[in-house]
Amino acid sequence: MNSEDPEIPGDRNEIPVNNEGGGPGPPEDIIRIENLTKIFQNTRTVVAVDNVSFTVKRGEIFGL
Repeated sequence: MNSEDPEIPGDRNEIPVNNEGGGPGPPEDIIRIENLTKIFQNTRTVVAVDNVSFTVKRGEIFGL
C-alpha cells in the first residue's frame, strides 16, 4: 500500500535537511544572556550563578 499523497508532488527523500537547526545561513540567536547573576537571600546568602553568559540558537535545546 502506498501512503504517499498524490496531491503532493515530489519525493520526501529529495527534501534537503539542515541539521544546524534553522534555514539557510547561520542559525540566529533566539536567546542571549549576558552577565547573569542570581543571588538567593534568606538566613544566609547563596550565589546560584555568577556572571554567566550564553546564547541559544534557533533549533538548539539548552538546559542549566
